[in-house]
Amino acid sequence: MDGPVTADNVPMVCHWLRDQMDQADFITVCLKKIEKIDLTGFNALIHMHMNARRLNKELRYINCQHQRLVHLIDLTHFHDVFITQEKHATEKV
Repeated sequence: MDGPVTADNVPMVCHWLRDQMDQADFITVCLKKIEKIDLTGFNALIHMHMNARRLNKELRYINCQHQRLVHLIDLTHFHDVFITQEKHATEKV
């Protein structure tokens, strides 16, 4: 995934993630190239993770390096959903 994850494009991001969940049981989304994230975007990513769990699927986000994203992860303690270090990119949770 690249570009912003903000209130402006949350519907598109959620639609894309739903499509991914329709096609696979284990989804890994790289967030290394996101340009901007706001609270609405972060909440949408969490919401999509919760939807995946309800569907017995696994959705995780890797390479979460954007400074704002790392700050939100630290505040919410969602370290099991958002993997911030690249070395974990290939590890199965």
